[in-house]
Amino acid sequence: MINLRTNSILGIATFLMSASLLFAESTIEYSAAKEVGKLDKAINESSGIAASRLRTDVLWTHNDSGDAPRLFAIDLKGNSLGECRLDKIKAVDWEDMASFRMDDKAYLVVGDFGDNGQQRKNVQLHLVREPDPTDKKIKIDRTISFTYETGSNDCECLAIDPTERLAVLIAKGWTPMCEVFAFELPAEDDDSQPVARRLATLKLAGATGLDISPDGRRAVVVTYGNAYEYVRAEGESWKVAFSREGREIEMPKRKQGEAICYGADGKTLFVTSERAPSPLFQIEPKSAEPENSDDKQ
Repeated sequence: MINLRTNSILGIATFLMSASLLFAESTIEYSAAKEVGKLDKAINESSGIAASRLRTDVLWTHNDSGDAPRLFAIDLKGNSLGECRLDKIKAVDWEDMASFRMDDKAYLVVGDFGDNGQQRKNVQLHLVREPDPTDKKIKIDRTISFTYETGSNDCECLAIDPTERLAVLIAKGWTPMCEVFAFELPAEDDDSQPVARRLATLKLAGATGLDISPDGRRAVVVTYGNAYEYVRAEGESWKVAFSREGREIEMPKRKQGEAICYGADGKTLFVTSERAPSPLFQIEPKSAEPENSDDKQ
């Protein structure tokens, strides 16, 4: 006779063990941050950063409000590779950017949604095909205007999860309580205005930057202090993942740090500052097998 109680307990235990293995595979232990370079003086308020989806040795960044609508390409040491201007748009208050691949195409997306006074009626994401760093002028692929279901928000965080075609945004919040919003990227022939729905509430203050790893398994949120990483199991929603407390990652001391991204490997982190000359920090995963100094010959 089958013991249903025993089978149920075994089933739960198997599920918990599988979940633990999934989290173990996705969780990363990070080394201390190291400064790898300084950004060019033209990048005087690095407010967003994203890793190239075409080249493993390129990062993209942009300035905060008051600058021209331009993106800067830099190498992994912070050296300038080029400046690309977005054609026929204005930069009202760019706060963050992201990179992603979708339908075998590489995109950069800029969030023009800065709203310190929480008065903007609608805000935008500008999507462009990732250019060559030497391109002087690039055309907008499309602009997506959107609103929040709760009204205007002071938002500085943007990430794209390409596995779900999802745009994720986080309001700054000081209580500490930062609201997470999300909406599905509309199809290219859909010009409707999406509404960003509230997804979760993070128990932290002053979220200023966000990124999601290319595999859609990890999200990192940076504040003026440290960063927090949220890991989700395969098949788990971001709503569930963000309901847990984020794992704290120590950030280097910097003046008004508002930008963070995963590198091309989806594991290494890069961090900048809004105060020029901005340092470029790199935070690498710890080696799975640390070198034992006693073994050296």
